[in-house]
Amino acid sequence: MHRIRLLLDSNVFHHKKFLAWLRKRSEIDVCVPVVAYVEVYLRSVRRSLFKELKTVLLGIRASVTPLDRTAGERAVDEAVKNPRLPFKHHGRDFLIGATALQQGAVLVTQNKKHFKWMRESVRTPDEIMREQ
Repeated sequence: MHRIRLLLDSNVFHHKKFLAWLRKRSEIDVCVPVVAYVEVYLRSVRRSLFKELKTVLLGIRASVTPLDRTAGERAVDEAVKNPRLPFKHHGRDFLIGATALQQGAVLVTQNKKHFKWMRESVRTPDEIMREQ
């Protein structure tokens, strides 16, 4: 079995079946970009579910990936190449996608249309479960 690296978008945390599947897959490295983590963290704090979020992150062995200058510059480069996705509405998507590309990870999202510019490096949770 070869190791695979997945980078999770915040909307994946709603997919309970996928999260349960990830818990059983030790050959998968899971990371969450800090942009997505902040979104999920805010949602969990507002709903008083921080302990549950912590449990999920531990269960799937996820690390939080920081944003750095290189990923920021890559996000801007991709935004310039894709003017149909205005940065003011899709800035977080460009940052998340650039982080996945920089990490050599497959981005897992429920919203592939915002990441068309990444081509083959994007999957839905259901696609990942079928492919693995």
